[in-house]
Amino acid sequence: MSIDWQPKLAFRRYLGTRNPERALGALMLEVVAIVAVLLAVTAVWLRFGGHTSAQSADPSIVGQWSSTQPQPVAPVHSVLLPNGKVLYWPAYGIGNTPELWDPATGNTVAAPIAAYNIFCSGMSFLANGQVLVAGGDYTTSVGVPNATIYDYLSNSWTEQPDMNAGRWYPTNTTLGNGDILVTGGDVNATVFDTLPQVFQAATNTWRNLTTAQLSLPTYSSMFMTDNGLVFNAGPNQVSRFLNPTGTGAWTVGPTSLFGFRDYGPVVMYSNGKILKIGGFDPPTATAEVIDINAAVPAWAYTQSMHYPRRQANATILPDGTVLVTGGSSGPGFDDSTHPVYPAELWNPATGTWTVMASLSIYRGYHSTAVLLPDGRVFSGGGLYASSEIYSPPYLFLGTRPVITSAPTSVSGGQTFFVATPDAASITAVTAISLGSTTHTLNQGQTFNQLVFSQANGGLNVTPPANANMAPPGPYMLFLLNSSGIPSTAAIFSMSYSSAIQSSLSLSQSNMNFVTPTLVGSASTAQSVNLTNLGSTAVSINSLTFSGHDFSVSTSTCGSSLAPNSTCQISIVEQPKVSGPLNETLSISDSDPSSPQVLALTGTGKGLSASPTGTTTFATYALGTTSPAKPVTLSNVGTVGITINGLTYSNPEFSNNTATSTCGTSLAAGANCTINVVFTPNATGAQSGTLSISTSDPGSPTVVKLEGNVTTNQTGFSIAPAGGSSSASATVTAGQTATYSLNVSGAGGFSGAVNFACSGAPANSSCSVSPNPLNVSGTTPAAVTVSVVTQAANTTAWRYFYRLKPFDGGRYLAGAEIALSLLIFFAMSQTQAASRWRRSYVLRALALVILATSYAGCGGSGASSMPTPTGGTATGQYTIKITATSGATSQVVSLNLTVK
Repeated sequence: MSIDWQPKLAFRRYLGTRNPERALGALMLEVVAIVAVLLAVTAVWLRFGGHTSAQSADPSIVGQWSSTQPQPVAPVHSVLLPNGKVLYWPAYGIGNTPELWDPATGNTVAAPIAAYNIFCSGMSFLANGQVLVAGGDYTTSVGVPNATIYDYLSNSWTEQPDMNAGRWYPTNTTLGNGDILVTGGDVNATVFDTLPQVFQAATNTWRNLTTAQLSLPTYSSMFMTDNGLVFNAGPNQVSRFLNPTGTGAWTVGPTSLFGFRDYGPVVMYSNGKILKIGGFDPPTATAEVIDINAAVPAWAYTQSMHYPRRQANATILPDGTVLVTGGSSGPGFDDSTHPVYPAELWNPATGTWTVMASLSIYRGYHSTAVLLPDGRVFSGGGLYASSEIYSPPYLFLGTRPVITSAPTSVSGGQTFFVATPDAASITAVTAISLGSTTHTLNQGQTFNQLVFSQANGGLNVTPPANANMAPPGPYMLFLLNSSGIPSTAAIFSMSYSSAIQSSLSLSQSNMNFVTPTLVGSASTAQSVNLTNLGSTAVSINSLTFSGHDFSVSTSTCGSSLAPNSTCQISIVEQPKVSGPLNETLSISDSDPSSPQVLALTGTGKGLSASPTGTTTFATYALGTTSPAKPVTLSNVGTVGITINGLTYSNPEFSNNTATSTCGTSLAAGANCTINVVFTPNATGAQSGTLSISTSDPGSPTVVKLEGNVTTNQTGFSIAPAGGSSSASATVTAGQTATYSLNVSGAGGFSGAVNFACSGAPANSSCSVSPNPLNVSGTTPAAVTVSVVTQAANTTAWRYFYRLKPFDGGRYLAGAEIALSLLIFFAMSQTQAASRWRRSYVLRALALVILATSYAGCGGSGASSMPTPTGGTATGQYTIKITATSGATSQVVSLNLTVK
């Protein structure tokens, strides 16, 4: 809408009247009307999804995307090669049509084809820079067992021996010794390949991990630990460690917080530190982190992204930040109708996300992204045969450092020299392995901060000595200055003379004692297995607990564990204090990964109840009350315990408050007595529980109760006609709750039974009909209980009572109404409305704004309505019906909920 406003006309309309004050007033009213319209339109725009702050267009803040570049096919798999080019290939039937894209020229040329369709394969680097591609295909509804190697120097493929079975969507992981672990993948639509295999680079043969067979989700995320284990980070919620030594073994690891994160990227953003992002259906924006090299690894949430994402890609940048691109925020497998265009950048130092520049098209399922040597990010594929390049903000901050020379091969732990004229300004040196990405999973991406010092004409740089931190193969070396600007990378190859490889494997890394254990007593034992997967014996030096609340009950582990053998350690919880227990068991041994650490968790409780078994009452007649039986509570802990309440599951059991000694608290070392009585109101064996709610960590403490009722004595019973399920009713204030009760005689009982009602809420009434009731014999006679509630009196305020201080949404709505009224006022003061046709448009707009404002007032929010007066208060109530005949009385409890 445009407003053609000419100030002079406002004066001319009133010149004939010779009333300059009125002309000036008209002009001011027109100005007010137009400003009001503009403000009101802005308010409506904000209400219906407008962003309060526009994304900055400054590339030094949000980066910049290039225009899209057409590609011959859609990149689904992409691998950055040691020569700086990107090898990629597409999906489905044309999966074996790889292409080579050159970032330096932007040109794409066809690469040689492999011996089979490599779509949906696993891919990672060998130590010599060649790429092992394992499995794939699925165009014939089966995975294939094929494997092949691409050599970038000769631009050729070489077939390798087949794997054990077909693998579609497998994961490749380069190990510290340069071999490649292949896990998971589908044989066909219903059969999964459960056997992990290791491609032995020295002999080009496969080694089977026969004792580590496990069904994994396709394209599971796998990362090396410092001691040579492989950590399965997702998408499963329960993480695991795989020891690839010998025939292999799995260790159950920590459980992540969110759940199953399928099609959510996972990256190791620093040594042993992993970030798990988004995924799931519907997509989540949450993210979690873990340090797998910690003594007791545990998942923890980091800040959530600004957008939920599924089918996104995550790329580690030279400065250690993590760039997330693409994905869908909509439900379903790959919802392209809800694309997420803005990229986001995660800062590991702060754990926060920043929204960056936006993609131009949807990059979801079958998209890919890899870091380039110049610090940019290649993003392509998805639904489109195209790519686009992201330039992060650091490329717009100033002059880049320069590497004038660097070695092309480096030995782990050995210092090497990097020539640069910018040595004095360098604050960080990083090494990132070359990426190989498909289906949100980068199977080769690792990041390491390297130790460095200044030298004449450059830097002395030292890479990790541990091959598991930076497995052998090609890397990009970046220098970063004090402004965080990286150099263009020098690509080098990392090699090692040996690699640390643990031979020991624990069956689990965490042991949790779920049931709280009483202070001073011992729990049932739990066991953990220790397996030696190696070819030599391992000496076991000691078993050490970090605290005093757990101990070894039995152990078959002696001073030495023979090759390919297993021993068992049984552990009990023996709390010394009440509350949460968190300790560790460390196993010191001769293995290079020593010590093996088992995390132990449990709960100590301080409150005990005796007798510990069932409290049993003798046989009593209907309507009679038994002598009391004591239940003794003892606080064996070191802190006082608050007693919150006692709950009986069966109303035939109750507390004799006159003789019970338990109050609202129980001091450490003290005890008290609850005297329980049995008052049967129904024939047959009766059972129930006494639940004692306290502040003790083991709360509630539960005592079992039993009693019997004679059937040959005179009396009567009363019970809900439909069983326990009919003893509850829910009504809205102003309605009537009704219950049906059956009264039955026993032992020849005959007489009138009178009823009394108690426990009804205020502003309600309770009655029983008929009252009294004549009962004769065992045939049930029915009575109806009616609880009549009252509706509250409220004044139907709709708007202004909903406005609250600091409630931005409500003030916005109020402002909209004020602006609407202002528009009407301005229009009513303007003469010659028939000649100013836009007044109708403005009035119509005012009505629209008023309507949307009213709708906004009725929306969600913490609004304040006037307090209702009178009526039955909402809540839950227990109504007790007491039936009496002579000296015999029975009580039945009914539950009432008022909404």
